[in-house]
Amino acid sequence: MKILTVTLNPAVDTRYEIDSLKLNEVNRVINKIESPGGKGLNVSNVLKKLGASLIATGFIGGTKGDFIKDKLDKKEIQHDFQEVKNETRTCLAIIDKDKKITEILENGAPVLSNEKEEFLKRYKILLEKVEIVDISGSMPKGLENNFYRTLIETASKVGKKVILD
Repeated sequence: MKILTVTLNPAVDTRYEIDSLKLNEVNRVINKIESPGGKGLNVSNVLKKLGASLIATGFIGGTKGDFIKDKLDKKEIQHDFQEVKNETRTCLAIIDKDKKITEILENGAPVLSNEKEEFLKRYKILLEKVEIVDISGSMPKGLENNFYRTLIETASKVGKKVILD
């Protein structure tokens, strides 16, 4: 069984580990970790660790998008993203020694109308290769509020089970 994970608004998750967060002061980073992020890509990582067969898709762009694809390649996670003009977002987590977490999450750049239409074509092709669809996370600007409904209805019409988070 193959699963399609849909991350419409992926991110490069950047994690800074520090002693303690002090506002209005210089904070020195002890450790920095960057990884592909967005809820759907987090699902992809877990599914891969569990041995599932999957394809990750969504919108991706710029050097951050290239970073995500490279990391997924290294993890041997198959992907087929819709390239977009705008840069993929970054999400920042600052974690202190007491494990207190402060997050700063970018919204993600808008998806253009033609990019959305190209994604829907790609999505229909990918549906032919999978049995289950997982749609997780936030939507970038430029997509209608009912875009998740469009994806669910498209998958349902060809008999695919859909999980929406």
